[in-house]
Amino acid sequence: MRGEPYLITWLGGTSAHRVLTLFTGDDTALFAVQTINDTVDGASGRFVWLVPPDLQLGRYALGLGPRPDAGTSSLFEVVAGGGTAPVPQLRPLVTVG
Repeated sequence: MRGEPYLITWLGGTSAHRVLTLFTGDDTALFAVQTINDTVDGASGRFVWLVPPDLQLGRYALGLGPRPDAGTSSLFEVVAGGGTAPVPQLRPLVTVG
């Protein structure tokens, strides 16, 4: 949901910094929407992403690595938040790669 933190995980990363990118589109054509972070520690296998509260609702994928060769996740849906919570729970979002 928009405005909440999600845990993004991946396997087999290296210690180099990686670019984490948000894509939109469908299974046959993905287009970069924004760079989420350009200094992700690839070896950590995780990143906490705070989904922007103003992110357009829709289907997205995440990419880890340099474009155009980024490993990408499956498509997932971003939905409107259902209210406010004082401390949102950290939930898994997707696995990249």
